[in-house]
Parts: sequence; C-alpha cells; structure tokens
Amino acid sequence: MRFKKSEHTFAMNRMIKVLLIISIMLSGSFVRSQTPDPTITTLFQNSYKVIDAMRLPGGIYLDALAISTGDKPAALAANGVGLLSLCIADAMYKKTGDAINWDANAESKALQTINEWIRLKNTPGAVNVNGLFHRYFNPADGSWVWVTEHSTIDNAILAAGFLFCKNYFNKNSEIVTKTTTLLNSMDFTAAIPPSGDQIYMILDDNGVGSALTTPFNEYMLLAWFAKNSNAAFSGYNRAQTYWTNKFSDATKLPKYSYPAGNPTLSSGSSYAQPSFHVQFCYYYCNYFIRNADYMTYFGNQATADKTWWQNNTGQQVAWGLGAGEIPGGGYSADAVNSNPNKIVSPHIMAGFIPVNAGVKNDLIAIYANGTGPSVYKIPGTNRQFLWRYKYSSTAARAAYVQAVDFSTMLYGLAALPEYLGTDFFKTYNDFNFNPTSSSIGLKASIGSLSSYPNPFSDKTTIQFELKNSAHVLIEIYSANGQRIKQLVNRKLSAGKHTVKWNTQKDATSAVLPGAYFCRMSVDNQFHDTKQLLVVK
Repeated sequence: MRFKKSEHTFAMNRMIKVLLIISIMLSGSFVRSQTPDPTITTLFQNSYKVIDAMRLPGGIYLDALAISTGDKPAALAANGVGLLSLCIADAMYKKTGDAINWDANAESKALQTINEWIRLKNTPGAVNVNGLFHRYFNPADGSWVWVTEHSTIDNAILAAGFLFCKNYFNKNSEIVTKTTTLLNSMDFTAAIPPSGDQIYMILDDNGVGSALTTPFNEYMLLAWFAKNSNAAFSGYNRAQTYWTNKFSDATKLPKYSYPAGNPTLSSGSSYAQPSFHVQFCYYYCNYFIRNADYMTYFGNQATADKTWWQNNTGQQVAWGLGAGEIPGGGYSADAVNSNPNKIVSPHIMAGFIPVNAGVKNDLIAIYANGTGPSVYKIPGTNRQFLWRYKYSSTAARAAYVQAVDFSTMLYGLAALPEYLGTDFFKTYNDFNFNPTSSSIGLKASIGSLSSYPNPFSDKTTIQFELKNSAHVLIEIYSANGQRIKQLVNRKLSAGKHTVKWNTQKDATSAVLPGAYFCRMSVDNQFHDTKQLLVVK
C-alpha cells in the first residue's frame, strides 16, 4: 500500500468518498450518455468566445477580458491560452460545421498570432538573453508593461500554445516550421540554477534568476519544457537531472492530506495548493496526463476541493478553489483552508471534468437557467459564461476575467467525451507527437473507457475501442492508490473490446463497497482512468 494509515482512517476516508459519490449520483451526476446537454454546449461555445474577445485585431491576446473597466495589457500566458483555444475552435467547427459559435478561420488566426510572435522574437528588447519574453508587454514592440520580469511559467504556457498548434495543425507546414523555430529559441533550462534543487520563477534581461520555488506546483510545466528544450542549450543536461530528481516519480513529492487519508500534491505537508496547479499540469504536460500516479493525485485534488466546500458551506454544487479576479476588486489564488472570501471558481470545477463526470450537473446547477451569481455576459453580447463569485456575498462582481485562470473552463468542457475528449489533450500536448502513431486515437462510448452498469453491486462491463492493434494494460485501483486487480495485460487487435469485473480482488474475496478506479495504459503509456462505484 502506497499510503500507510490506520484501519480507522482508511475506513473514514472510504466512507467520505462513498458519501460524496452517492451525493453526486443522487443529483443526477453520473452521466453515461455522450449526448451533448444544451446548457453545457452553450457554456462551452461561450467560453471560447470569452477568450476570443481578448484577441486584438493583429492577433495578440490581452491579459484579461474587461467586464466593467478599462483593458489590461497583453500577456504571455493569455497568448498560450489563445493559441490552444484556436485548436479547440477549429476541431469543434470541423466536428459541427457551426461557424457562428466556433471558428471557420481558426487556423489562419493561429498563423497570424504565430507570425506576431516570430516578429516579436526578432524585435530588439522583446526577449532576454534566453529568448524569453516579457510577462506583460506592448504588442507593437514587445517592450515590458507593468513589470520588467520575464516570468518563466508564463513563457512556458506560451510555449505550450506553440506546441499544441504545431501538433494540431500538423498539415500546415508554415505553422509547424515557425512554432518549431519559436520553441527551439526559448531556453527554459536557464530557469534551473546550478544547484539543481529549485527553479527560478523570474529571469531578468540578462538571464539572472530570482524568486526560487520548489515542487510541487504548476512549475512542473516549466521543468517539462526545460527537459524537452533544445539540446544545444548549456543547461540541457542539468534540466534532465532536475526532472528526474524532482518530477519523474510523483510518489516522492510532498503531500498535503485533506480530508484525512486523501493525499494531494503540494510543496509542503502543512498546506494545500490551489487546484489550478494540478489542472495546468494535466492539460499542458503530457507526462502528467499519462502517468497513473499523477492521475491519482489529480483525482485526489478534486476530492479535496469539493470536500472543503461541503464541509464549510454544507452544499454540494458550488465549489472550486482557484485563482482570478476577486469579485469587488483584487486578485486571489485560493486553496483548501485558505479561501477567506469563500470565492467559488467554476473554471476549477470544469477543469476536473476528466476525473469527475458529475461536474456537468454542478455547472448546470450554478448556471441556474442564466440567473445564478456565477453568470456573467461578454460585454456587448448576450453570451453568458460562468466566472467567480463570493458564496456569502453574491452581489459583488468581478471586473475582469483573466485568460490564464479562466482557461480550464474551456479545457475541461472540451475534454467531455461528447465534444473532443481527453485524447485531444493527450495527443496534442506531446513533444513526441506522431500523426501516424498507433497509440494515438483510442476511443470509446464515453472517453476512452466506459462501464455499465456503474454504480454496480456484483459486476460491470468495461468497454473500449482500439483504432489499431496495441498492448493494453487494464487494472483496478482503490481510492487510495492500491492496486486491487489486473484485468488485461496483452496485445489486442483493432476494434471493440469488453472486459468484466465481478468485484473480486482475488480468488476468494471481493472488495468492499466504495469508490475504485479502472486505469488503462496503451503501449506502455497511461491513457485513461474511469471511476467505478461498488454498492451493496
């Protein structure tokens, strides 16, 4: 067992998880159908439009959408989000043919934005000696605005947008060539000091670092880009060592448990991290999304987040511990036991969709037919979207919607199986992307795995489909990460497959009622996970 605990703690943890899942089930949250819900579809479409509303005519994105005051400057992270949003908009346009709510010109807009970054890359003063851009900048010449810093994580999110476009628009040779040029010019290894123990959050014009941080947090993304950076950079070998020592094994990272027996990733055992830390890593870092241990902690973070809200408000549908504009003014990054204003972050709720199908129903509930306190409108339109509000003071409104914070609303909804699914992110955030790879493009009736019945008392049938033959490993894990049973471990042919689980963990005993996880790996890469609920 990976996480040692007393039988009492384990029993209490199981009870909490079961109660949470049963409450979700009773509210109609176990959604097995791939039929799109009209409300969710509208929120998905409008979430793209929120990002698009931050786009300047020349192709650069502003830091935030101004709801009730003046514009903010252009920002690196917003442009990474903008580029990824164009991939989503193009995929949905091709899927639906809907040019009103999606974007028939997404590919040309992506190229326009990429051309702007090529221009800025070659503009004196726009980048530092490491090829990294200013966090906030003037679109005309890339000069700094507000602060002179070259934020390493914001540059990494921008680079994630380049990588996603390179892979998604892989048939557009101009996009591929120019994004490759941009990625190869950004030296993320400079963010790792010679000691190799921490990572710089800020570099100055001369590449001098400051503001050190330690794992775990969203800087896993930065370390991932450093590991996969141009091998000609002087810090390349140091980046390999840093990644191996700090991020290759999730079980060795610091943990914060909430509730008892539910470990979440943190940089220390005495405090929690905001939920966007794991969400950014999920959507931007291929290693995270394909690693079974990281995915366990991703699910645990969702449990911790929702449990904190239930324990502190007594309700089950409004939650999300994230970052963004404080309604009424200011900015906050909230976490378990560190959310004094009780700010609900719907974008965090959506970001957990890959591990909590019930989020759809929670979002519909807080939308409340367009009347909920989380509902905002894009200025000058009737398009409604969900954003932050104070649970105990709903009259206060946010003046801005920050692109980087709001992004997980769009990503989470895109990950729903009825739209683009989690494969969309697993495929296109990969440095080793290969359009002809046999391990890419798995599908099933819901995500890559589906099961029916679920919940169940005696047995369930797990279904999946392979586009090509592949080696498949399917295992059952307990809620605390212990492997219970191996169901499949062999090469399978292309086509539809089913496997049954009768709740047995060995030849003589069955599991107790509770939450379990079915994990699927394909060709030795983690692919998907499905939550299963065993009831009496």
